Amino acid sequence: MVNYNMYQPLWDSYSHDCKEGEPTVLMHPNEEQRPYTMEELINVRRRPFASRWYITGLNINWTTVWLRSHFTDDAENKSPTRRIRDFVKATITTENEVAAKSILSDLLTQWFEMEQSDYYSLACMMGSVLCDHGEGISFETQEVGNDNKTFMIKSKKDEELARLRFTRLMHILFSKISIERFLVKDDGSNIFRLAYCLSQILDYKNHGDNFLTVILKSYGAALTAFVSQLTLTAYIILAVGTKAHESLDSNGGEAFANPEMIPLALLTLFLSGIFILPSIRNAAEISKFYYHETRNFVHPLTVMDYISNIVLPLLLAVFGFLVVLIQSQGDFIEGVLNSTALLFILDIDDILPNLIDIDSTSVVRNHLIMAALRELEEMRDLLELDTENAEASIGDRVSLAKKRLTKKKIDPIQFSDLLLTNFICGGSDVKDSRTFAPYEVKGKRKLPNVSNSNFITSDCLLRRVEWTYTTGYPLSSKPRIGLLRLWKLGDKDDEPYEVREIGERGVAYSGEGAIPIDPHSEVLIDDPHQMSTEMFSDRIAHIMIKYNDEGMLNKSEEKRHDRDDALDELNETYSIDGVYMITCFEMSDAVMRLRICGSKTATQFASAMHYYSLWDVDPGAERLLNESSSKSGPTNRAAAKYDVAGTSPA
Repeated sequence: MVNYNMYQPLWDSYSHDCKEGEPTVLMHPNEEQRPYTMEELINVRRRPFASRWYITGLNINWTTVWLRSHFTDDAENKSPTRRIRDFVKATITTENEVAAKSILSDLLTQWFEMEQSDYYSLACMMGSVLCDHGEGISFETQEVGNDNKTFMIKSKKDEELARLRFTRLMHILFSKISIERFLVKDDGSNIFRLAYCLSQILDYKNHGDNFLTVILKSYGAALTAFVSQLTLTAYIILAVGTKAHESLDSNGGEAFANPEMIPLALLTLFLSGIFILPSIRNAAEISKFYYHETRNFVHPLTVMDYISNIVLPLLLAVFGFLVVLIQSQGDFIEGVLNSTALLFILDIDDILPNLIDIDSTSVVRNHLIMAALRELEEMRDLLELDTENAEASIGDRVSLAKKRLTKKKIDPIQFSDLLLTNFICGGSDVKDSRTFAPYEVKGKRKLPNVSNSNFITSDCLLRRVEWTYTTGYPLSSKPRIGLLRLWKLGDKDDEPYEVREIGERGVAYSGEGAIPIDPHSEVLIDDPHQMSTEMFSDRIAHIMIKYNDEGMLNKSEEKRHDRDDALDELNETYSIDGVYMITCFEMSDAVMRLRICGSKTATQFASAMHYYSLWDVDPGAERLLNESSSKSGPTNRAAAKYDVAGTSPA
């Protein structure tokens, strides 16, 4: 039995705080299977598709962050969000520094240890919420007047400032997740980075008695690795120079290379290049790690790290090649040993942490938590606690907050997470038969293969998505998709991949009630965060509201026919352009679950994948995104042949 009184305060809050022009649609958890009323159906068709949040002081069944989807304002969400609300409350509402620090450390620990698909689902949702510096979030205000205790901000005019503050707070979390992924999950740690983390942990805790431990275990180990690599490299260079000098003296300037060693020398050069490439490729991540920590100060460990992982490998690649090449004729074992030794030199800083028993995962995560706490302490200016700004107008404070975000290089990212059918939002779940991952679209155009992948490939990237809901149960609150059209990014063929509702086994449904080839109208979603401007005719609205109650029970054939005509006119085809990918897909006779995410441009899509530490992008997909970014004009529109509702232009 549903306790309607429990949810009444939530409805009151929604009606007051969510006045963006979109109609509110609320359904109790136990009413998920009930059909929409006619009025609700009209309202739903006008609502945005992007996932948004409403954060409240109200706690109803341990829910304080309400997921707003296209279908309802209280969509079921399995992602852990309650502590995010607690963090916002402690920092923005109550300004409780002790609680804020405790919650921040809890959040980071939970995110570090979260199942990968659960994190990806949460990050996609939050990317949509944080779109353009928090466009997708609303807060409960004190003006609702329930008991004046369950509010997040005092008034609606404070919401823009609260969104900017929320963006800054979430940046603390996502910046640490990005570093943790690089150092731990991608095995990017070495003795220099771990030494820096160790020194910062003990320094933050002010363990004066452990100063000697800090020096010996962190800087001492790093210095040992650096001196070892530098010395061994120097001796290799000297060996080549000495051999060359001897050859010039004895042979009168003739070449001193041994032709027998050319294959081994080339192999050594190739393997050295494999060692060097990750360091060069990750130079930006390494720079971000040190710059984020030391700001403009050049730390000694930074210099050691760059010399050890970029400068020395380049020198070893050249002189190591020469060392193998100048081996004496027939001395093959010596050549092999030299080749192996060269590769060992490159790996000293990576294997040393294990030799001295440093738990890299624990060290990195502890350091990142301490760094996040330091960053939170520095946010007194963001929280406007200083009296100088407390008396400023709300407009001035918003401008100041935007400048601070710009100074922190926190640029707005346009990103949307769209639930195109109404189902539980969350990561992969075996019990619920739900998979959350990038999906590839391949195979035949009329019978495509839509299957999941562990990383983003070029087959995952879509430039346009069109979908039409089935007409069998038009009032269903869990509608299915009967026609899905997909255009792949970079695909030169104008014909889309089509997924159609199945009637007879293995045959696309074509009987009564099937999805028409040319739907009634097309609703182009230019911005998933904005409500649809497609309005219904007065006749449709009148018929649907009139038969909201009586029409369901009326046996009149004429009135039922009148109502069905109105429902048929609501059978639009929705479409969205940009760079998107499917993240959840389930089909039986029709598409029952469909979730996509993406951005308006390839540049924004790539930025979102990196900033929120989402899936890896393979080289083919990365190349496709770069090509799409470099093109001028509307590169993400579908071909004119299918530009409007799948019909050819006149």
